[in-house]
Amino acid sequence: MVSAIIFLIFLLLYFYLGLSFWINRRLEHFIKWTVLLPITPSLTILHTKFQVNIYYAFVLFPVILFLLNQLYRLRIKKVTFDSSLILAIFVICYLPLSILLNTSGLDIISILKDVKPILFLIIGFVFFDIMQSKQIEWNAKFTNELVKINFYASIIFFLILNKTNLIGLISNDPFFTLSETRYLSMGTFFSIFYFIAIIAQERKLGILQLIYILTPVFLSGNRTFFIILGCIFLVNLLMSVTNVKRFLSRAVLFLVGGIILFLGILNLNNAIKDRILSLFDYQLLITQLTERRFAPFIDKMANFEWYNYIIGQGIGEKFFIPWFVYRANIDNYNVYMDNIYMTLFVKYGLMSCILFFMLFYFINKTHTNKKFKLFVIIYFLIIGFTTSYMYQNSFLFLLLVLAGFKTDEKIVSSQPSS
Repeated sequence: MVSAIIFLIFLLLYFYLGLSFWINRRLEHFIKWTVLLPITPSLTILHTKFQVNIYYAFVLFPVILFLLNQLYRLRIKKVTFDSSLILAIFVICYLPLSILLNTSGLDIISILKDVKPILFLIIGFVFFDIMQSKQIEWNAKFTNELVKINFYASIIFFLILNKTNLIGLISNDPFFTLSETRYLSMGTFFSIFYFIAIIAQERKLGILQLIYILTPVFLSGNRTFFIILGCIFLVNLLMSVTNVKRFLSRAVLFLVGGIILFLGILNLNNAIKDRILSLFDYQLLITQLTERRFAPFIDKMANFEWYNYIIGQGIGEKFFIPWFVYRANIDNYNVYMDNIYMTLFVKYGLMSCILFFMLFYFINKTHTNKKFKLFVIIYFLIIGFTTSYMYQNSFLFLLLVLAGFKTDEKIVSSQPSS
C-alpha cells in the first residue's frame, strides 16, 4: 500500500513536469528530478508498476499536445514523419506474422513489452521537434552542477541501501536481499553521457571532476560501463595522437584518476571490488557468457528454421531465463535476455537491423558534434553485448537526453583543472 502511494505521488509529479515542460520548453526540471531520484533496480517496487516507470508520465502531455498541434496545422517535419512511419510499419507487419511464428505462446503483455522500445524511439523523434532550438548545452552551469550533486546523491543512497534494512522492508526479492546492493540510477547514465560530452568537446578534465563523474559509475558495479569508458577514452587518445602534449596529459590524467578511484572506492565494498576484478579473469568471463548469459539464445537457435534467420520468431517471443528460477516474484520467461543483439535476432532475424539503423539515425540527428555521435554509438554497440538496453527503464531517458542536450561546436577549454 505504501509503495503504491509513493508510486502515485511521483507519477503525478511527472505528469505536472510534463505539462510544465510543454508550456516553457525547459527540460531542466525533468532532468534534475530523474537524475537525483533513486530510480534503481533494488527499489523497483517504488518507481515501477505494470512495466510503467514513474518518469514515463512526463512524455504523455507533451506527445499528445504535440500530435494535436500538428494535426491542427497539418504539418509535421519530414524526419519525424518518415521515422515514425517506418517504425509503425515494422510493428504492423510483425503483428500478424507473430501469430504464425511465435513458439512460446503469444500474449498481449509480451507484445506490449516488445512494442514499448519501438514506441520509445518514435517518442524520441517527436521530442526532436518539440525541443527545436531549446536544447541544453552539455557545458552549461546547470549540467556541471547536476553532475556534482549526483555524486553526493549516489553516495548517500548507496550507503542507505547497504547500511540499512530499507530493501528488506520494501522487497522480498532474494536477488537484492541476499547480496550487497549496487546503486545504478539514471544519474549513472547521465554521468556517462556527460563524460562523453566532455571528451567530445575537448574540454579540460580535472581530477576532482573525474571523481564526480566516475564515482556513480563505480557504485553501479556494472563492469560493461568500465569497458565502454575505457574504449571511448582509448579512441579519443588515438584521435589526438598527433598532439603529443595533449595525448600524454590525457593519458596521465585518466590513469591517476582511475587509480585513486580504484584504491578508494573498491576497497569500501567487497561486492563491487569482486565484480571489477572479475573483468581480469578471462576464463570466468567466458564461462559466465556461454553457460549463463548466452544460454537462452542457444536454446532458441536449436529450434530455428531457415526463414527464422531472416524474420525471426516474431513479436512477443519469450526466453526461458534459468537464473530467474530462485526469484519467486519474477516470471521465469522473459521477453528479453542480457544481450540486445541476440534478443532482437531471435524476434526479428536480420530484419532487426532496421531497429538498430533507426537508433543510429536518431543519434546522427542529435544537435551534437561528430565525436559525440561516434562515442554514443560506441556506447550502444558495447552495452548491447551485456544488456538489452532498449527494454530497460533507462532507454527512454537516454533518448530524451540525446534529444534535449547539445554540444558546443567550439573547443571549450575554460573548465577548471581541479
